[in-house]
Amino acid sequence: MSIEQFFIIDHQFTYEELFLIFERTPHLSHSNIYTFDEDVTDELMLTLPSMTKWSVSLTESLSNTMIKFLDQMSNLRHLVVNTFCRINGYEWERIITDHAPQLKTFRLEMCLDYQEGLIDDLLDSFLSNLLLDCRTSMVCSL
Repeated sequence: MSIEQFFIIDHQFTYEELFLIFERTPHLSHSNIYTFDEDVTDELMLTLPSMTKWSVSLTESLSNTMIKFLDQMSNLRHLVVNTFCRINGYEWERIITDHAPQLKTFRLEMCLDYQEGLIDDLLDSFLSNLLLDCRTSMVCSL
């Protein structure tokens, strides 16, 4: 028996904590976490084939560690990202194509400081066919 859904609010997980959680919950299919800014250079010795939905909050930047976790989620279908960092649609398209090609829905929630012209350029970057096919939704708070 294993936990299938895991939701924690107001705790920022380190790589080691996340690894232990995922390692000890082999049937985890949904997770909602506030995560790391650290980059880990080690290879992940973990696969997460049961993970189908992942909600993650990034405080500063898209880390290599998050991408490594995406690589281990071979059945991930739904990704929700809440972030304060500005990552444009071209970068998200590359990440999805290279690390989560099986994704069906992608929801991005960004909180940004208002800058003239920023919103139009950012929205334009999300108009690729891949992101439109992926049923992308975007929420932007200024």
